[in-house]
Amino acid sequence: MILWTRIFTPDELTAHGTDSAAGYLRIAFTAIGPDWVEATMPLDARTTDSSGALAGGGMSILAETVASVATTMTLDMRTRHCVGQLLTVRHVNAVTAGPVTARASLLYVTEQNQCWQVKICDAHGDLACVAEMTMVLLDGPPKQRPQSPLA
Repeated sequence: MILWTRIFTPDELTAHGTDSAAGYLRIAFTAIGPDWVEATMPLDARTTDSSGALAGGGMSILAETVASVATTMTLDMRTRHCVGQLLTVRHVNAVTAGPVTARASLLYVTEQNQCWQVKICDAHGDLACVAEMTMVLLDGPPKQRPQSPLA
């Protein structure tokens, strides 16, 4: 089942986050399936901790970014928008070389909520993190970023 309200390209999704934390961390969308979205993030001074491992906060931002964009892709942004409600992040393994790849897949949807599972893997495909992001769906267009290509 295709979830998206229209066809998006990975480049459009990446461009949407240019002036945000996603842009600063160089999160780039790389693939879109019928019910999933994938993005990568490099390991560098912006995303690692003092030991050189991927910072937990970096994984959290990546997970929230991918899940938020996936939710937005399911909505007609002229009539609805979404905000994050709950992010749960389980760090499984340390990552010391990148990039990392995050894939968001829909767990459930109601009229008021969506919940996405985000699996983050290292450059070898080994699981580094599993996150769940619950999004609240609200009536009306978003108040920010009216120039968004997703609108």
